[in-house]
Amino acid sequence: MTLDISEALVHPAEGFGFDAQGTVAPIRMHKEDIAFQEPVKLAGTCTAFEERVVLEGSLTAVAEGRCARCLARASLPMTVPFREVFLAEPDPQSPDCFLYDGKILQLDEMVHTLLVLALPMRMLCGAKCQGICPDCGANNNETPCDCRQSDRENPFAALQQLSLEDEEE
Repeated sequence: MTLDISEALVHPAEGFGFDAQGTVAPIRMHKEDIAFQEPVKLAGTCTAFEERVVLEGSLTAVAEGRCARCLARASLPMTVPFREVFLAEPDPQSPDCFLYDGKILQLDEMVHTLLVLALPMRMLCGAKCQGICPDCGANNNETPCDCRQSDRENPFAALQQLSLEDEEE
C-alpha cells in the first residue's frame, strides 16, 4: 500500500485528505493465522513539516480467525485511530517513527504495526461463547452437556476439608 505525498511536500503545514486501501497478508499470532477481509482501508489527513510527514486518521479492517474457546470462525470489525510520523532520515530520538524516501510513503509496515497492536489477545466468536467441554468435546454453544455435573471425583475435593481458621488460638 502506498501514498503519494508530493502535494503535501510542495505545500508544507497544509493538511491534505487521503484514502488508501489494499490487501494485508495474514498475521501469525499465538500459533494462529489472522486473515483480513478485503480491502483494508486508511483515511485521514497528510501534513508535511520540513523532513517530517504526519498521517492522522483511521484504519478499518475485518479480522478473521478461530474462536479461542470453541474453534468456530470468528470475525472482528476493527477501526483503529492513528497518528504516525514518517521521517526522511533515521532519528535516534524518535525510534518509533517510520521512514520514507522520495514522494511516496510505503504504508505496509505502518498498517501491519497498527493491526498487530489493535488485535485482541484471543479472538472470540461472541462475548457469551461457552466453548468446548474438556471432557466430551461438545460445543457448549450448540449442545450443552452434563459432563461437568457428573459424580466424578474432584481432585481438589480434599481441600474442602481443610479448616480456614487459625489453629494457633
